[in-house]
Amino acid sequence: MTDTENTTKRKSKDRDGVYRRRGYWHFDYKDPLTGKWRPKTTGQTNYNDAKQFKSAFLESLNGKYNPNNDRLKFSDAADAYIEHRRVAAGEGTLRLEKERLRAVKKLLSRIAGSDLRLKEFDDIRLIRTYQQKRIAEGVGPRTVNMEGQLMRSILKHHEQWKLDGKYEALPEPVSEVGRSLSPEEEVRLIDTAKSHPQWAVAYHATVLENETGMRGVEVRNLQLKRVDIAASEIHLQKSKTKGGVRTIPLNPDALGSVKELVIWALGANHPDHYLIPARVKAAAEGRN
Repeated sequence: MTDTENTTKRKSKDRDGVYRRRGYWHFDYKDPLTGKWRPKTTGQTNYNDAKQFKSAFLESLNGKYNPNNDRLKFSDAADAYIEHRRVAAGEGTLRLEKERLRAVKKLLSRIAGSDLRLKEFDDIRLIRTYQQKRIAEGVGPRTVNMEGQLMRSILKHHEQWKLDGKYEALPEPVSEVGRSLSPEEEVRLIDTAKSHPQWAVAYHATVLENETGMRGVEVRNLQLKRVDIAASEIHLQKSKTKGGVRTIPLNPDALGSVKELVIWALGANHPDHYLIPARVKAAAEGRN
């Protein structure tokens, strides 16, 4: 019997197989693929929470989780996922996911460093922190949820997703014109709008909604005096609810679309004029 096996047996008899190391509870488990014993941190400082984590982890080994992938860097895992999507997804969907991934990588690197490993996604606090910081940047909840879904897909691709029952998407504003577009429908709309210059207004209005969380009616009724391009902000002063009275920071995509809408609205130069005036709406619809 080796020293490792003796150590593992001794630890397994101590406090239900969990032991403290550097302030956190750990346990050893047998890798079902190699048959070798490996240590695993629970990421917990509370003993009962650590036992629950261990139980859930061991259950996840039954075909749902590949422990050999937990040390992958997130950036490398994401790149591998994108390579797979080149043959598994349409060109528009792939482009949209690549755009979202740039934002995901950038913020995760600031939160957890460039050496972030997939095993660190065992802790739901990482994704919750991501959601909070993304909202603080002025990004709409729909965009944050799409990015959360992308992270989930990357982890699932590498058999590392273990947050079912813990991960919660952010509440999104209720659409006043029916259900939200699916990612595939959104891609088709944007691609179609880009291919028809007369539909540019619809395209940029969609980008503005998605990137800010504004409702469609808010975009359609947005007046020039509420838009501050120099400060990259929109100041909404009218709404049916108190939550609608707010200042909305514009990220680069949203700001770019606002600038394009201003160009389309040339001739609408009074502060009370709308960003999407009637004549521009008519042009976008192909009417004289």
